[in-house]
Amino acid sequence: MLAVYPWAFSYCYIGRPEPQRQIRVNEAHFFICVYLGNCRLWAYGKEKFNIYNMNKKVYLAYFDILGFKNIVKNKSRKDFGKFINNVYVATQSALSEKRCDGVDQCTYITDMRESRVNCLHISDSILLWTNNDSCDDLHEIIMACRRLIVNKSVINHLLRGCLTYGYVEYDFFDIRQTHSTFLNYSIAGNAVVDAYEIAESLLMTGCAVTKPLYEQVLDCGKDQKYITNRNIQTKKGMKKLSMIAPFEKDVYVQLVDNTINSLQGAFKIPLKNKEDSLPKDVELKLNNTIDFYRSFLNPNKSCSK
Repeated sequence: MLAVYPWAFSYCYIGRPEPQRQIRVNEAHFFICVYLGNCRLWAYGKEKFNIYNMNKKVYLAYFDILGFKNIVKNKSRKDFGKFINNVYVATQSALSEKRCDGVDQCTYITDMRESRVNCLHISDSILLWTNNDSCDDLHEIIMACRRLIVNKSVINHLLRGCLTYGYVEYDFFDIRQTHSTFLNYSIAGNAVVDAYEIAESLLMTGCAVTKPLYEQVLDCGKDQKYITNRNIQTKKGMKKLSMIAPFEKDVYVQLVDNTINSLQGAFKIPLKNKEDSLPKDVELKLNNTIDFYRSFLNPNKSCSK
């Protein structure tokens, strides 16, 4: 039973929002949303924007940035500003296919207008997810994760994550006041927990894939080549895990060597001085990642062949 004061009726919305329903309310004194027997009340505010997802299965990836705390501590404000901006650029590039802008001369730019993958940045955490669980959605988030870990930017070498398939619920909204803004961008569900726990257990950079996600790959039948099964070092010991493959099979020596050189440079970024030695735990993650990359190597193949 819902009781609302008469002066609030003009701002009352009753019903169950469909998944991904977007609602904008301008200068509403009170706005009441009722669904599934629950009542939610937002107080006086302006320009409230809502995006709902009511506990449905989607594809979701969680990433964090290794060494982020030390990057914050050891970098100047200017250098940190450049770093975090590069993170945003790297993510946008991963979410979009490049298109040619122009006719006679071609300048490739990132184009996110048709992307099926959403993104949320929270400090050093990056969440990617789809709105649905079609095979097209699966392919696109796999490619986004792959671009995120193999692009040439040094930022990409510091990311570790996990891609999964499961239930997610989120309710994004803001209430803009005269001197402040109340923001809610929380996302929760078993998919978030599963991806976080596996990503945090990795003693290397890269992107793991859960069993439910891999089963979806097999059902859809077109992205197996982007998934590889390897023995991976985790905080609980060596485990057989599915991973996003950073390379095609049997890559040539120069490509792996160049990638490792870039990786080694990236792991120096959190240090106060580049001449400093890596801490033992960081060196372990670096060596594990190098071993993972070298497992794709064909020593008899070179770029000149």
